[in-house]
Order: sequence, then C-alpha cells, then structure tokens
Amino acid sequence: IFAAKKAGKIAWVPCIEGAAPIENEVDRIDILYGLGVRQLGVTYSESNALGNGMKEDHDGGLTMFGKQCVERMNKVGMLIDVSHCGQQTAYDAVMYSKKPIIMSHVGAKGVWDIKRMAGDDLIKAIGSKGGVVGIESAPHTTMSKTKMTHDLDSVMEHFEYVKNLIGIDHVGFGVDCLYGDHVGVHHAFAAALSTAETANTSYEEVPFVWGLENPTEASWNIIRWLVKHNYSEEDIGKVIGGNAIPGITGFTRAGLARGGHPAVNRLIEDRNHRGQVVGSVAYVHAVDSPAGLDQSLGRPVEQRTVAVVAGAGHQQYAAVLLTGLDDILLPRGDADFDGRFHRAPSFHGCVLRVP
Repeated sequence: IFAAKKAGKIAWVPCIEGAAPIENEVDRIDILYGLGVRQLGVTYSESNALGNGMKEDHDGGLTMFGKQCVERMNKVGMLIDVSHCGQQTAYDAVMYSKKPIIMSHVGAKGVWDIKRMAGDDLIKAIGSKGGVVGIESAPHTTMSKTKMTHDLDSVMEHFEYVKNLIGIDHVGFGVDCLYGDHVGVHHAFAAALSTAETANTSYEEVPFVWGLENPTEASWNIIRWLVKHNYSEEDIGKVIGGNAIPGITGFTRAGLARGGHPAVNRLIEDRNHRGQVVGSVAYVHAVDSPAGLDQSLGRPVEQRTVAVVAGAGHQQYAAVLLTGLDDILLPRGDADFDGRFHRAPSFHGCVLRVP
C-alpha cells in the first residue's frame, strides 16, 4: 500500500466477504493467505460453519469451529471482518480475537435500526479492542430518520454517530459502492445478497445514493463534507485510511512509526542480508519430508538458495525479506518470529515461492 502510494499507483488487497469457501477445513485459511487474501469475513449474511449471518432470526454466536478459525486468522495475520455477521456472532469474534478486527462496511442501528446495521454494544466492543468500523453507502443501507432517504448526509450521520460513540481513531469508510447501476444489481441478485431480509423496514427507493454514486464520487465528496464540517487535516487523514492501516498490516501505530516489525528491520539492516520488498507470495506448499521439499522446489535443496524463517504463522513478513533467494521456508511451530535465518532446510513447514 505504501509503495503504491509513493509510486502514484493503486494497491489492491484481496478480501473475501464470507468464510463459506473454507467449509469445515481450517487449513484453507492458510491456503487463502498463500494466494494473497488478507481479509476474511466470518460470515456473509447467511450462516456457515463459523457462526450466524445477519439475516437469521436467531443468532447462536461463534461456533467452536469459528473460534478455531479466529485463532488461525490471528496466527497467520489475516484481518477478520464481521460486517455481515449476526450481532452475537460478531461480538463473540471481537471478544475472542487476540488482535483488533474490523467491520469494514456497516452503519449504526442507533441511526437506522435494521439488521444490516450494528448495535451500540458491538460498535463499542470493536473500538475497545482497537478495531475500526467502516461506514458504508450501498443503496438503502445507511439511511436515517432525519431525511428518510439515502444520500451523503445520511451516510455521514452514521459516521458521526459512530465517531461520537468510540472516537475518531476507530471509524473510517468502507463505502461499498460500484460503477454502474448498484440498485439494479440488488434487484437482480436480491436472493443471493439477502437484501430483503436485512433491510426489514419500509422506505422509498432511490435510484442511487446522491454524492456517493460510485467510488470516484465518494472519494471526493466524503472529503468535501469533512472539510465543510471543520474536520482537521489530521482527522481526515485518519478516517479516509489512516485508521485502517494498523489492522491491515498487523503493526501497531508505534511500529509503523518505526517503519515496521523490529525483527524485519534487523533483517533488512543486517550487512549480510541487504533486502527490499520483493512482492507478494505466489503460493504456499506444505512439506513434511526432504523428498517433499525437493519435489516442491523442483530440484534438490542444495542446488537452490533457501532461507528458513523461524516461527510459524508469520507469513506476512515473508514478502518483506530479501532479494536473491529462490524460496523462503517457514517451519511449523509456535515460536515467535525473531528475525533469524537458517541456511539449512527444516522439513516440517511451508515453502513460499517469491516471484
């Protein structure tokens, strides 16, 4: 993200809104991470093996399998999203997670009381655990009783409500709009998107959300609104992306100020291991024996330059390591990542092929 901004480009971070694709296999989280996915929703609007979606009439909360998945996402460094969860499932995930999580696109029940919105207790829990609530603008979601319609002002009413509830450091925008006829998409895919079940109230339909017709308009008009309403440059920077960065990277604000994880900094600064960002991981392949490692690498280990990083569950650091390496191997285990390199392979781990 930082490299793209510096180069004047757009960074794309793969996300999946609901965890249904993993079915009942927690190891698929590792596979998705290896494919580049960095954010995963616990559920979409319908229930799955992890918990209940927001369209359900009864919410039993996070399941035992859901807790395993939260643990695994914490371990590999995948950001957890509860935007489409039922209130109890979302609350359980927030409280069970050892890391801050997000509701990337939602609104407040205190402004518009429908299933699609989040209640005060849930919003407060996310803020208290260091997470972020992103305010959305998909048609007919973040409406308000003030004007009984959906436009920029109603969306910002949700923003200010959440800001007043948990503070400016824990709110942002996940506008959830698109180029084209968004209302038409909702009509065409109403059953799959559960729009009727999650709206659960009557309203006068609008053809589009005024001021937030598409991502480009949203990116300008939200800032215009904030400037008009006397928000400082610092606070505007927070809510249009700054607040979300710690959750995406897994770094604390203090860590970001230093430039990243201290162990990674030590690696990059080591005179024997000069490095730079080398790109994203192409794939992850589990190996359990020397033969399996040779097969994964495509040739005997001694013919390739392989680095083994101590500590499982820290794949997010593998893409920040070194050029000049053919592969990086992360052994399985619970040891914390300490920045040490080993030139001999460990045969119980995952090989990460760096392009």
